Amino acid sequence: ASNGLLYGMTSTGGSNGSGTLFSYDISTNILTPLFNFDINAQPWGTLLQGSNGLLYGLTTFDGTNNAGTIFTFNTVTNAFNVIYNFPEDNNHPIGAVYNGESLIQAINGYIYGMTGYAGINNDGTIFRLNDTTNVVTIVYSFNIASGTVPQGGLIQASNGLFYGLTSAGGSHTYGTLFNFNPANNNFNVAINFDSTSNGLMPLGTLMQSHYGMIYGMTSGGFNGGNGTLFKFNPSNNVINTLVSFTGANGSIPFYGALYEYHAPCSITSSISITANGPLTYCSGTPTTLDAGLYSSYTWSTAAITETITPILTGTYFVTVTDSNE
Repeated sequence: ASNGLLYGMTSTGGSNGSGTLFSYDISTNILTPLFNFDINAQPWGTLLQGSNGLLYGLTTFDGTNNAGTIFTFNTVTNAFNVIYNFPEDNNHPIGAVYNGESLIQAINGYIYGMTGYAGINNDGTIFRLNDTTNVVTIVYSFNIASGTVPQGGLIQASNGLFYGLTSAGGSHTYGTLFNFNPANNNFNVAINFDSTSNGLMPLGTLMQSHYGMIYGMTSGGFNGGNGTLFKFNPSNNVINTLVSFTGANGSIPFYGALYEYHAPCSITSSISITANGPLTYCSGTPTTLDAGLYSSYTWSTAAITETITPILTGTYFVTVTDSNE
């Protein structure tokens, strides 16, 4: 957290046997239990520190409806507060139960998460939390065609879209990779997993690398049926299976996300974006943005070229790599 301490949760134990929320001081090696969850709470996800400084998390089977809750924890006062009770028995947030990427705060300021069931079709939902009013809004209900039972978390990619996985449903019934636009709530299935070429039943959370590609894993399918590691290109919705797990190199990856390690590198020059055109112009007069000469590019628009020519008013940024990285 911003105070330098680490915060986490256990799913059992504590005075009520249903888990604790704790802090850990890396300088003193001291772990301090701060809160004992109520009976049946079972928080299995990770905590999110919101822009307001509060920690946010999910429980699974407690609350007024025995359907789980959204809660906040104040790291200054150690105050715990339930801000939302999920309304139905089958609405426990499976994303929290099975994966560490439970909630995310988007660039629009709202907090988003998923449930594995409930919604119009009882196939899961994407929900939005207003951290000012604590109002929760269901922004999408999953269905057989879109995929069902999401068991991981969402990520927000550099193009502003959310990407996530469902563990079942889709055209082959083996799950989907989807994107969701928080600006207009538009949902799109990008990949239908088919078992034979790209795996089946993805249970974890995706990650986006620093050069724009999105990576993830499936828990089964392809070759020996032990799961896959894949790469997905958000600019053209193409998926490539990179590794088929064999047992010898691992098998059936569950509820995790890949981590990207950046080797240290030296920066020998500054990076600037040059506008090749008028800086002030009327609608319809384009200006080309040039990032300079580098090995690779990933713009906030998902373009991977040295230059882009935006047609909409906005802020644009680019991540570049060179041969020394």
